[in-house]
Amino acid sequence: MFFTLLAAIEDVVERKAIADMYDEHRNVCFLTAKSVLQDDILAEDAVQDTFIAVIKYKEKILSLNTEELLPYLVTVARHKAVDILRKRKSIANAAELESVKEMNVDGENPTEMQVITKLDYENVRQAIRELSGNYRIILEMKFVRQLTLDEIAVELNLTKKNVETRLQRAKQSLRNRCGDRGKEVCNV
Repeated sequence: MFFTLLAAIEDVVERKAIADMYDEHRNVCFLTAKSVLQDDILAEDAVQDTFIAVIKYKEKILSLNTEELLPYLVTVARHKAVDILRKRKSIANAAELESVKEMNVDGENPTEMQVITKLDYENVRQAIRELSGNYRIILEMKFVRQLTLDEIAVELNLTKKNVETRLQRAKQSLRNRCGDRGKEVCNV
């Protein structure tokens, strides 16, 4: 797609400048995206998305000086990689998630969820289905879509403190529902 869009640029000077930019910075963007995605093919997709954005905003980007260009491209590549990661995680069916890693939330390092065995995972899924809509939504946004508290607040039009409170209540409600199935199952 990138090369098709590149070929469509009528101004030869702009086309050459963007092609040279791609040749010079493609590898750095690839390594940045791969560090996020841990997958060569997805990282290449992120690089393509990065340079498609370059074409889209070529007037602004071509006006950047050399000290500004590389940090800008690395930032865009990282964001494109995160977008791909979020899209893949939001598409993934919750039933296919077999483990959740410890997350670093707002500079803290609390254990948000433990690795859950397949059987226990089904019990937790059932307990989540039984939660009220608001609690289910908060848990999905936090643990399935892996949004930050700030992103959840924006999406739900709430304050960050309100999101934190709802998340704590949702987790407590989930622990309570898992009571008969074993507290260790719902150790979130």
